[in-house]
Amino acid sequence: FTVDLELRISEYAIDHDFWKKQGITRLLTVDDDEDICRNIQMAMEETGVTVEYALDGPTALHMALAAEKGGNGYHIILLDWNMPGLDGMETARRIRQELGTRTPLLILTSYDLPEGEANDGMGVDAFLPKPFFLTSFRHRVNALLDHVTTPAAETPGEHSALQGIHILVAEDNEINAEILS
Repeated sequence: FTVDLELRISEYAIDHDFWKKQGITRLLTVDDDEDICRNIQMAMEETGVTVEYALDGPTALHMALAAEKGGNGYHIILLDWNMPGLDGMETARRIRQELGTRTPLLILTSYDLPEGEANDGMGVDAFLPKPFFLTSFRHRVNALLDHVTTPAAETPGEHSALQGIHILVAEDNEINAEILS
C-alpha cells in the first residue's frame, strides 16, 4: 500500500540566513568515510558555509591549526566518533589543547553512549546522531550558540529533532520491530 502525507515545512527549516546570522562561514568535518564528508558538503551547499573535510584525526588537527594560524579558523568542527587510529574524542582533546575552547566541537555518532562516558573531559560541546541531517545540525548549533542547556554528556539523540513526534510503524519481522523501537 502507499501512504501520501502532505507535510508543512517548518519555518525554522527554511531559514536561509541562519548561518550568516550566526557568523558561521567555515566548517571542518572529519570522517574516515569520504562519502559522509561529501554528503555533509552537499547538505551545506546552499547555506553559504564553506565545508572542508579530513579523512582522519591527524589531518584534521593539522588543518585546524593551520587555519587558525592563517587567521581563517573554522567556526565549527564536526568529528566522527569512530575513526581508525586517532578517534573523534582524542582528536577533540588534542584540538582543545591547541586551540582552546572558542571553536565548538561536535561529535557525529551512531552509537548510544552511557551518560558520563560520552564526554569524559574531552571538551566536546555536543553530540549529533547519525545520519547527518541539516535541520538536526542547525538545531544543535543554535542550542550551542544561544547557550541553551545541551550537555555534551547526554546520550546522543536524546533531544533529537524527532523528540515528541509519534510515528506509527507496521512491521511483521520481530527483529526489525525491535530495531525500530
